[in-house]
Amino acid sequence: MDEKFNLDWNRVKDFSLGLSHDQELSDIGRAIEIAHTELSVTPLDSPHRVFLLIESGSLLSKRYEQTGMIEDLDDAIKVVNMAVDDMSPDHPALAGALGDLAKQRHMRFELTGLTEDLDHAIEIAAKAVKDLPQDHPDFASLLGNFGYWHMERYEHIGSMADLADAIKLIRMVLDRAPMYHPDRARWLGHLGNCFGRRFQVTGSYPDLDRAIEVTREALGEAPSDHPSRGAWLVALGNQLGMRFERRTELQDLEEAIQMTAQSLDATPNNHPDLAYRLENFGSRLGQRFERMGEMHDIDRAIDLASLALDKTPRDHSDRACRLESLSNKLGQRFKKTGEKGDIDRAIELAGLALDTTPRDHSDRACRLESLSNKLGQRFKKTGEKGDIDQAIEFAALAVEATPKDHPDLARRLESLGNQCGRRFADALCLEKDPMKHRFFRVFSQMEWIGKLHWAGDEISWQSEATGQNEDLQRSLSCFEEGWMCQNAPPILRIRLAWCAASLLALLSKWEEASHLLSAAVHLLPTICPPSLQYEDREHILSQFTGICSIAAAAALNAGKGTEHALQLLEAGRGIIVDQLFQARKSQKDLSELRLHHRDLVEAFENIREDVDSFSAERRLPPSATRGESLDKQRRLADPPDLLDIVQKIRRLPGFDDFLLPAQDDFALAADPDPAIVLNASPYRCDAFIVEPHQTTAVELPQASLEILEKYHESGANVLEELWNSVASPCLQALGFEQSPADGNWPHVWWIPTGPFSNVPIHAAGRHAEGSTDTVLDKVMSSYSISLRALICARRQSAQMSPSQDPSQESGRALIIAADEVPGMQRLPFASSETHLVKQICPLLNLSTVELPHGNRAEVLTQLPQCQIFHFAGVARTRQSNPWRSSIYLANGPADPLTVADICNLRLDAQGSSPFLSYLSTCDAAGMNLNSSVDEQIHLASACQVAGFRHVIGTFGSVHDETCADVARGFYQAILSEGMTDRGVYRGLHRATMMLRDKEDPTYPSTWISFVHFGV
Repeated sequence: MDEKFNLDWNRVKDFSLGLSHDQELSDIGRAIEIAHTELSVTPLDSPHRVFLLIESGSLLSKRYEQTGMIEDLDDAIKVVNMAVDDMSPDHPALAGALGDLAKQRHMRFELTGLTEDLDHAIEIAAKAVKDLPQDHPDFASLLGNFGYWHMERYEHIGSMADLADAIKLIRMVLDRAPMYHPDRARWLGHLGNCFGRRFQVTGSYPDLDRAIEVTREALGEAPSDHPSRGAWLVALGNQLGMRFERRTELQDLEEAIQMTAQSLDATPNNHPDLAYRLENFGSRLGQRFERMGEMHDIDRAIDLASLALDKTPRDHSDRACRLESLSNKLGQRFKKTGEKGDIDRAIELAGLALDTTPRDHSDRACRLESLSNKLGQRFKKTGEKGDIDQAIEFAALAVEATPKDHPDLARRLESLGNQCGRRFADALCLEKDPMKHRFFRVFSQMEWIGKLHWAGDEISWQSEATGQNEDLQRSLSCFEEGWMCQNAPPILRIRLAWCAASLLALLSKWEEASHLLSAAVHLLPTICPPSLQYEDREHILSQFTGICSIAAAAALNAGKGTEHALQLLEAGRGIIVDQLFQARKSQKDLSELRLHHRDLVEAFENIREDVDSFSAERRLPPSATRGESLDKQRRLADPPDLLDIVQKIRRLPGFDDFLLPAQDDFALAADPDPAIVLNASPYRCDAFIVEPHQTTAVELPQASLEILEKYHESGANVLEELWNSVASPCLQALGFEQSPADGNWPHVWWIPTGPFSNVPIHAAGRHAEGSTDTVLDKVMSSYSISLRALICARRQSAQMSPSQDPSQESGRALIIAADEVPGMQRLPFASSETHLVKQICPLLNLSTVELPHGNRAEVLTQLPQCQIFHFAGVARTRQSNPWRSSIYLANGPADPLTVADICNLRLDAQGSSPFLSYLSTCDAAGMNLNSSVDEQIHLASACQVAGFRHVIGTFGSVHDETCADVARGFYQAILSEGMTDRGVYRGLHRATMMLRDKEDPTYPSTWISFVHFGV
């Protein structure tokens, strides 16, 4: 090669290396001319030729990136292909040339969207990765690109093999590349997207958690001006939004909103992703509206979705997505306001979205489902038959377009089943006023199913007459098939099982209905792990209020036996409280275990600490770093980790029952006094009588949801009906038919469920003068939230040593009279009540601590040191969030003592329990039937969870003068009976009887409110 060639070659090489991305086109063109000139005079067998070809391809690629002229890119691919063809397999430049060629093929794919180009890029990259030494400076970048291109091909053709390869390759490059590699954050972002995509297909929660964790890591490693930071914020917001949809943990949603808002703030007005990020932010606000119901969220979401649509060109590939997004948000607002203009516009937009979606597009099933749902919504508003017919047609097409193993199949089957069910119910012309039958709605996942249950026997002949049986059968088949989708979210599977069982019950197919309901009930604990906040767990379970009651009723109708039915009733109720009880195994057992297995005890206690510390006050951390900490806490607190340690402990000699409740031996709850579990459902009402030697079911044919609803509407006026239909049959079954002449009343435990909650069964009776046909005249009554809670209390009682008997040791009483609370009516008798308690305490060997101006922090500090806590004042029941129900202290609503505060206390940590919490305030044990009544979350149950052996509380409102009278009678009885378990319920019984006999018995509202919870 002559000297001139060497000079020109060096000029080409140096010029090419020195060119920047925005170099003048004339400079790049000049370099290309030189390269072409030298190629024309370079012999075909010259060893320098391949280098000229490679550099020529690089220059052509650079000019393509500036001009977008595909001819340059094609020429680049052509000349680099020539170089590759001219090189031997062991040529030192071969791997680099293959890497260049792969990138050029990928650039062509980005321009054309042709899978063929992407296939070539991946095929060539595979050869390059194989040939390039792993210590080569370009190896990590090439491997990272190789993995990312597999992810792109997955998104293009949906091959799970590509997604698996992408995850494997990107993990490989992260493992091998140095921690300071400039592309590390980009690879982490890609890996997070891969895990997120796989979750969307498989429904695997670990993949979603990994996606969130890895995307957080990408954001943590990327500088604030990284060009992909906005995209990763959007990705993290989407991933948190998906997790919220599955687990409904509000923290996830709030952080998702923060992430998407930050991404939008960082997006310039001319950014190509602006419309997508506007839509994303609106979607997160729409999710919060679904949960919280705040109109400003949905109004803003609609504004954002409208703006995103306006900024999306009509021929843009994402326009259908923007149309569907705005349609969905208008549909959400319609459900809240009923404004027909919103649903009409939503249907119009959903139709346009579907029309612009190709038939083979992966989102077509979603668009069909969306349009079907909107038509179904309008049908509920207008009753227009054409809407429901079209809704069913599109729902069926959505199911057909969904692969059998897709996690969304179950949801689309549910949608089709609901549309068919609505048409079936509509054809029967059933009553359309659901407000009249509140309890039927409580027991129905869908309004139309509640209507069918109300119609009862009318259905069989009417459905035959209208020829609509096919719709009912199709609805049932959809629900059953959806239940069988194992990769569907458990929340959805439970709902599908309930709907299917409800229809089977209508057809009197009790065996099949019972099987589904039993399986659904046993899934309930899986949807509310202890790692979730209190409110989130309660919100999840509130969606299934009543399922355990109908499961028990269906089991009895199917002939499955009393024990089985009672186990179902217990398994589906009080789940959160049971989690707290189980997480607080007695310190005595752990102390014994610690003597020989300290490592297991420490591991167990570390996880239990995390479980116990999730209070209702915990709020969203403001940064991604703190969010990462939350992920770590979630992993620590997740049931699999706790279960692993518990199972290891149970394999040790003598610890086989560690943390296991005796749920199969309910007789422990009835030793020494019987327990009566009351259950109501649309199918039947029953009382489960639990005695030490047997458990029997007493059907209550005269009881009904209508009678219980009448009590909630009319109050004490139906106490006689409750006696005839419920209380009297129960007491007769126990042989308690006579009033004891010696005043030695037997004692029973009432465990009301569902609609029986808040019904003062202890006050049922004929309270006319001279009558003894009352519960009060025949037995002493106590309440428990569940048999399991009673068993736990029994075990604690059995573990107490003689020195722990509260009547034999001195202690302290914390006494609070909150008679003047800011913003509340003054309670003139609260101070006189607490003065009386203070006078009696020394006679009970108790010193007193008074906090006349005590705040929340002071009370929480004093409670662990007291044997008795007596509060006289104001309480607030939060129906929408029972964890925030509270008692008002000196600072009133500004600084209340909440249910969550009390539940977080560990008053029995040293093996003994404080004796009594006396809550002389309104509704301390009251439940709202519109919330998760099955969970029994109120001030009284919170005190039990905290460790109090006994709690005196109230149902409903009480007058403070009456409170003072009851307290006087109670403590005087305690003086004579002693501070014993039996003394507590005898004391309350005697005080209540004295007040009843003193007042007009036909007006029992003054005395029926006071109740006892305990052991």
